[in-house]
Amino acid sequence: MTNIQTFVFFDLETTGIPASRTKVTEITLISVSRRDIEQADGENLPATNKLSLLCNPTTNIHPVASSLTGLTNHYLKYQPVFKDNIKCINAFLNKPKPVCLVAHNGNRFDFKILQAEYQTANEELPHDLLCIDSLNSFRSIFKNPNFCLNTTVHNYSTSSLDESDKLARNDEWQDLSIEEIQEIDELVVHFSHISSTPKKIKIVKKICEMQCPKKEKSLKASYKLSSVYEKLLNKKPKECHRAEVDCFMLLECVIATKYDFLNYADCKCKLISQV
Repeated sequence: MTNIQTFVFFDLETTGIPASRTKVTEITLISVSRRDIEQADGENLPATNKLSLLCNPTTNIHPVASSLTGLTNHYLKYQPVFKDNIKCINAFLNKPKPVCLVAHNGNRFDFKILQAEYQTANEELPHDLLCIDSLNSFRSIFKNPNFCLNTTVHNYSTSSLDESDKLARNDEWQDLSIEEIQEIDELVVHFSHISSTPKKIKIVKKICEMQCPKKEKSLKASYKLSSVYEKLLNKKPKECHRAEVDCFMLLECVIATKYDFLNYADCKCKLISQV
């Protein structure tokens, strides 16, 4: 079992839904020592170190992504490209080892996109860098009948959702695999170039078939970060779709489940190169 010493909460904003062509527009890394997490009282955040960088993606940002984050091509036009930020990122990751990245839905999104950016730049992440997907950890923790919250004011239930959780949101894509999202991406591109024909109707049906079963499942138990945060912390999540906000929300959720989360992370973490 690994005894992780530094947890780095990590989130990306990108040009659109994950696909081979997506590029990073913002990256935030928030590091916290294991001892600070262990000693956190649930009322105050522990000591943290933070790195937040904007990136010029050098490709068009999808309008939906811009509307959510406020990051536009015009806004980012004078920012460095991702490659020029890599030295700074690697320096930040030079913390007491073992170091573990924590991202919500990281296995399907953040970790893969981060590695793709490094590969494009012909650079390498630290060889001993570990990672853990917090979506999987919360799913495991909440299904454990012996799970007990580390704070007294929270009441988590995976059996019901507020009406607002039933609406289609950007982070519902986390329930789809990378391959499914890429297929939807390709269908949408093809869809935009053809008129209303039987072929077009078939494409629409295909997209619906891929999404609907996932949505029905998510109504039974949502593990979106916003839902987990609201149930654990008993308060509404901040409505700011930016990487830094999501990182701090994730940190609060981890503190609320710290004993179970730390044990899960030590047992289930793996090298990011293995994702």
